[in-house]
Amino acid sequence: MRFNEINFSESKLGKPSIAYSRFRELKLRTILLKIAVFFTIFILFSTTFICHPCDRMIGSVVTADGGTNGNSTFRPFYFTDGNYMKYRGFNNDFDESGVILSYYNGKLEYSPLLIARYAVEIYHYWYDTNDSTPLSEFRTQIEWLRANESRFDDLSIWFYRYANPYDENQTKPWWSALANSFIVGAFINSYILDEDLQDLAIAWRGLNAYRYPMEEHGIYSNWDDTIWYEESAYNESAAVQNPTRILNGFIYALGAPRYVYEFNGSTIALDLFNYGIIALKTHMHEFDTGMWQRYSISNYRASVGYLETHRVLFEWAANITGDEEIWAWYNRTLWMENLPKSGLVPVHIEATNEIDPIEYGIGRTIDKQLYNHYWHAYFPANLTVDLGYEAQISFVGYFSPYLDSAPRNWSLFSGTDGNNWIHRATVVDSFEFDKAVVFNPSISARYLRFCFHNTPSWASFVDIDEIIISNPSPENLAQAVLSIEDHRFNHTYGEIRGSVPPGTMIQVDNGSWITSDGNYSFWLEDGSHYLSMKFNGQWLNQTVEIIYAATVTLNMTVTPPLDDTSPDDYLPFISVVIVFIVILGATEIIFILRGRKKLR
Repeated sequence: MRFNEINFSESKLGKPSIAYSRFRELKLRTILLKIAVFFTIFILFSTTFICHPCDRMIGSVVTADGGTNGNSTFRPFYFTDGNYMKYRGFNNDFDESGVILSYYNGKLEYSPLLIARYAVEIYHYWYDTNDSTPLSEFRTQIEWLRANESRFDDLSIWFYRYANPYDENQTKPWWSALANSFIVGAFINSYILDEDLQDLAIAWRGLNAYRYPMEEHGIYSNWDDTIWYEESAYNESAAVQNPTRILNGFIYALGAPRYVYEFNGSTIALDLFNYGIIALKTHMHEFDTGMWQRYSISNYRASVGYLETHRVLFEWAANITGDEEIWAWYNRTLWMENLPKSGLVPVHIEATNEIDPIEYGIGRTIDKQLYNHYWHAYFPANLTVDLGYEAQISFVGYFSPYLDSAPRNWSLFSGTDGNNWIHRATVVDSFEFDKAVVFNPSISARYLRFCFHNTPSWASFVDIDEIIISNPSPENLAQAVLSIEDHRFNHTYGEIRGSVPPGTMIQVDNGSWITSDGNYSFWLEDGSHYLSMKFNGQWLNQTVEIIYAATVTLNMTVTPPLDDTSPDDYLPFISVVIVFIVILGATEIIFILRGRKKLR
């Protein structure tokens, strides 16, 4: 006889038997257990497949004034001013659908960055004016970005289908952290306007590209255990081994994770932003050339316009983080922009071994054009300057447009009559775009002569953008010495040693000036860019603020955890376990109460 065929009818006493009571209890427990399992599976299914990661993007929207609401007042994307009209003209056009195009290599092309930028500027305009007239154009750009999303699992990028005009070695298609940054901002703006959850899903996938390296269709490269968001990204071996590491594009790329964090408080987005700040602080000094900055880590110096862009971006990052080190870089960039370019102006200048005196003549070295307006000569070459009178000179320097044609070995002489020369400095194996020689005390001279020496295996020609000759100025002099010299320090734990020319004047915090004997060392107090100074082995009581503060950053190597999980990712599973435990606990409580009732 099978178990379920037993007759559990009432016993002779007229009440259910003990076996029947236990069976009913067992059966009820089985049913409740099945219900618990069912609800567990349902919750697990819901959190895994229904609650898309983009749902983390949904929530209260932080407004510009700090309040919250659910729709239309979230602030515009960074780096915008609402003047979308500036993108009309300016080498741009529109296709028949109204998508903005730009000329590259003489051909109209679709640029994901330009399209997203046009969109976020329109949103900013609408935010400021409440004028909805251009919103149809905004939606046209968004439709193009939707249609051209390239999705790889849980990340998305947008391909450029033409050769990169700024990287001749880059293959096509390529993609960009800079473009992803503005695109993420554009889709958040689109969600604010139309409340389409698909826009949030796309924005999340665009942000997710920050979590993957270029070889996996992501947008970062590893740089000495920090992550660098690449403006020019592609997964060919050349890109992975020699990424371009463009400074302005990297800082622009920080906009998206910060914007998402402000939008919904995502800890993932905040981590991605903070990893970028760590990389920026770790590598800022590598873009410094002494009197100027590199556009990228390759052999290109920033133009005047890009130097200004760097200053604006440093200011943005410093305002958000409050980081004194980044503020120091902002101030240093401002100093570069205001170098004493107008100093002493020669009345006559001549050179030897010029390649093309008409198109690339020596006059270009004093025309105040600091980029691609250079003097061109074969090595060896002499450049002789006549100031017209005997002047007091404290600072002599030059800019070179390309590292490949910058003077590597050269000497500087001064004179009072143009015939007898005094040797003032020799530079050997210099790998810099620019170089300065500081005289303190100043020297007296009417003539200066640069002798650019040929170097085996180096370039056969020299390019010089501009020379700078300045009168004494203690404040400018101290800034120039500290900012040019201290990036050659050897980093050690806590102490930085270096040297400046004997007689160098340095201002301390009480406003007085001290004179160097040529040797000094600084002791770093953790978290501070105010350092004690020591001369001749004796510590001074004053402190000096180092303008080039980035050089005193010690032990900044950080390896970010670039896994695919965060504490938020475990919440659904924790919830499932809690619900399961609660149901089983409720079941046991019911049976305990029933048991007590029976005992009565």
